[in-house]
Amino acid sequence: MFNPLLFGMFIGYIVSLLIGFSIKRNSKEETEKYYQNVSFFLLLGILLLFLLTSTLLLVLQEFISWFSYVFLLHLLFMIYFFVRYNKNTRCWKQHRMVVYNFLAIPIIYLSALVLEQPFLVLGVLVIYTYTVFEFQFAKFNPKKPFLWD
Repeated sequence: MFNPLLFGMFIGYIVSLLIGFSIKRNSKEETEKYYQNVSFFLLLGILLLFLLTSTLLLVLQEFISWFSYVFLLHLLFMIYFFVRYNKNTRCWKQHRMVVYNFLAIPIIYLSALVLEQPFLVLGVLVIYTYTVFEFQFAKFNPKKPFLWD
């Protein structure tokens, strides 16, 4: 069944990706200097997003029993991500967070439905904000195998 709200949330995420990709800097030095200034806030955004989805998954597993497995996968991904966080490039982080964000959107939506708290869908604003700030450091090229670096 088609759900316009969930569809709109995914469209909003794609728009935030496009906005992030469209922000350009004049030089590599300017980009690196700006990234150093906002890297703490990007990490804070990732932590906030992980905390939000972890909390929602913990609450959801009380209502839907198999969500304990989803929470376990979520926890394993967080461990994997933070163990390798400092060892890899921005590109590595971006590729993982794109997939994670696409999976976090339905979790936020489902929690708003199950808990009957429509304001929870505003949690996607954390995803949108993080995406715009993170992907302004990516260079989009559809001819590359990973589309951006």
